[in-house]
Amino acid sequence: WDLSLFEEVLIPTLVIVAAIPGDYVGGWLGDTYGRKPILIIGQIIIAVFGVISAFCTTYITFLVVRCVVGFGFGMVVMLVIVQVAEMCPTAYRASAVAVTFIMWAVGDCYIVLGAWWLEADYGWQAVVLWAAIPCVILCFILPFSDESPKYLAISRQQEQSKAVLTKIAAFNKVEMCPGDLEGVEETRRGSVADMFVPGYTRTSICLIIAMFFANYLYMGNIFASPYLLEYGYCNGDQVSESTCIFTDEELMYTLIICMGEFLSVPLFAVLSEWLGRIRAANVLTACLLVIICCCCVCFGEVVLIVELFFTRAFSNASLLLLFIYTPESYPTFVRSASFGFVMLFCNMGGVAAILTVYLIGLEISWTYMFWMFITAALLLTITTLFFDVETVGKRLEDNRAPTPAFRDDDAASQAITTPESADFEDANKEGEEYKEGEGGYMEEKGNE
Repeated sequence: WDLSLFEEVLIPTLVIVAAIPGDYVGGWLGDTYGRKPILIIGQIIIAVFGVISAFCTTYITFLVVRCVVGFGFGMVVMLVIVQVAEMCPTAYRASAVAVTFIMWAVGDCYIVLGAWWLEADYGWQAVVLWAAIPCVILCFILPFSDESPKYLAISRQQEQSKAVLTKIAAFNKVEMCPGDLEGVEETRRGSVADMFVPGYTRTSICLIIAMFFANYLYMGNIFASPYLLEYGYCNGDQVSESTCIFTDEELMYTLIICMGEFLSVPLFAVLSEWLGRIRAANVLTACLLVIICCCCVCFGEVVLIVELFFTRAFSNASLLLLFIYTPESYPTFVRSASFGFVMLFCNMGGVAAILTVYLIGLEISWTYMFWMFITAALLLTITTLFFDVETVGKRLEDNRAPTPAFRDDDAASQAITTPESADFEDANKEGEEYKEGEGGYMEEKGNE
C-alpha cells in the first residue's frame, strides 16, 4: 500500500490501543460469567478476524479488522494466566505459568519464521494467515478445557467445582479429599473498586506502575531491535526511510534475539521460587537496568545482538513475574477484573513503547530513545522496592481478607488450613479431652 512512516506506526499502535478496553471488559466478564466462556469468546474473535484481516483490500479496512483482533487479544491473555494460577497447587503455580509462557516464546519465533519464509515470495497476507493458524486450532481445543474450580466455588456452584476437582484428582491418580466444599458468602464480583480497599491499595498502585514500565521495555525491545539491526546503532543517529521489508540476515538476528524469551522462563521460575516474588522482581529489574545502560555504548553489531538478547530475556522475565504476582495478590471474586485493569496500563506501556521507537528513535535520535528506556528501567526498579506483600507459598484468597495484617501473616492463614500446624494438633487434643467427658468444651472451641 506504499505506507508512510505514520501509517506504519498506526497499525501496531491501534491494535494495542484496542486491547486496552479488551483487558477491562474481559476481566469484568471473567469474574461475572466465568473464565472459560469469556476465554472461548475472545479466542474466536482473534481467530475469525485474524483470518479476515488477510483478505483486506484497503488500509482502512485492515486497520479496523486488526483493532478487533486487538480487542480479543486483550480479553484472552490475562484470563489464560488467571486460569493457570487457579488450577495449580501453590507449590507449582510459578512453574505452571513458566511452562505456559514457553509457548509465548515459541509463538514469537513462529511469527518471525513465518515472515522469513513467506513474506518475500507470498506477501504479507500469507504471514497474517500463518499467524492465524494456531488461533483457529485453539478455538476447537478450548471447549474441552475445564472452568476454574475456584471461580465455580465463589459463584456458589459447589457441585460443579467438586466435579472439576474430582476430575483433576483422577487425572493425577490421587484420592479426592472427602467431604463437601464449604459455601461462601454471596458477594459482588468483578468490581475494580475492590482493588483499592484497605490492604490492597499500595499493591494495586505499584502493580499499575510496574506493569506499564515492564511492558514499555519489553515492547520497546521487540519493535526497536529490527530497526537497530537494519540501520546500525553504531552508525549514528542518521536513519533513512524504512523499507518495511527486512533482509534474511536481519530476520535471522531478530530470531536470535527472540530466543532470549526461552532464557526468561527458567530465570523467572527459579528466581521467583528461590528468592520470593518481591526479591526476584528487585533482582530482575536491576539487571535489566544495567543491560539497557550497556546498550547505549557501541561495541559493534555482534555485541549489540547479545545485549538485545539479554534485554529481551530480562524484560520478559520481569513481565512474567508481574503476571504471576498480580493474580496471587487478589481474591478470587475480583482476581480477573483486577488483572484486566492492571493489564490496561500494561498495554498503555506497549503503546508508549511503539511511539518511542518510531517517533523518537527513527525520527529524532536513537540516543534519546535509549535514555527514555533507561529512565523507564530505573522507575521500574524503584517501583518493585515498594511491593509490600510476598505471595510465594501462599494460597489464593477466595474472599476479601478482613484486615491488611491478615495478608502479611502467613501463619494466620496456614493455621486454619494446614493439618500439620500446631493449632490443628492442639484442636485434636482438645477434641480427645471432650470425648473423655468434658461436655460442651469441644463445641465452644469449634465455634472459636
